[in-house]
Amino acid sequence: MNLYILRHGIAADRDSREYPDDDLRPLTGRGIDRMRRQVAGMNAIGIAPDVIITSPLARAAQTADIVQHGLESPPRKVSSTALVPESHPNEILHEIAAYHSAIADVMVVGHEPHLSNLVAYALTGSIADIIKIKKGALCKLSIDSANMPERARLLWALTPRHMLRMA
Repeated sequence: MNLYILRHGIAADRDSREYPDDDLRPLTGRGIDRMRRQVAGMNAIGIAPDVIITSPLARAAQTADIVQHGLESPPRKVSSTALVPESHPNEILHEIAAYHSAIADVMVVGHEPHLSNLVAYALTGSIADIIKIKKGALCKLSIDSANMPERARLLWALTPRHMLRMA
């Protein structure tokens, strides 16, 4: 299975007065525009997930919507609490193995530090400080869902700038 790991786009600053519930903090106008242009880069290199699994938090769900509607072959989209920032990476890996193991290409959309921990955990079996995923960045892992963790290979990692250049 190919596992694409996408961090949400540029979001509004944390502000407890404007967003007392941080779960509702949205993407900025700039974040929406950049993500739309990044999806053009995804299309240019043939990224076509069969499913997008997104965190239910507003900024990740918005990012997933932009990707879903912008890809040439729109995937189905599902929400999962296994992608909220506080969850252990093993939760989403188990969910993928249980419900999506027959799918060739899966994309997850979430937050930091959870996504960096997910990459490290899938590669090594432990949470380690080996990668930092920027807002809007995308990684591709090749993963054997029957033998997770420690069975993934990092195929590539793209910054938002890389995807914008490919568009």
